[in-house]
Amino acid sequence: MKKITLFIGMVLLLTAMYYLYKYQLGAISFFILSIIFFSLAKKEFSSKSTKKFKKPSR
Repeated sequence: MKKITLFIGMVLLLTAMYYLYKYQLGAISFFILSIIFFSLAKKEFSSKSTKKFKKPSR
């Protein structure tokens, strides 16, 4: 279910970006992409840091 939602979201985002570029508002789509990539990088970094400092269970 998560993959379907992600796919639909990507399709909607791509269509919105197409119309923004059509009306010469491409900077808005780059701003949205930068927010998305920043949040993905933050999530990836935080998951790696918690795995690094996690104590092994015995």
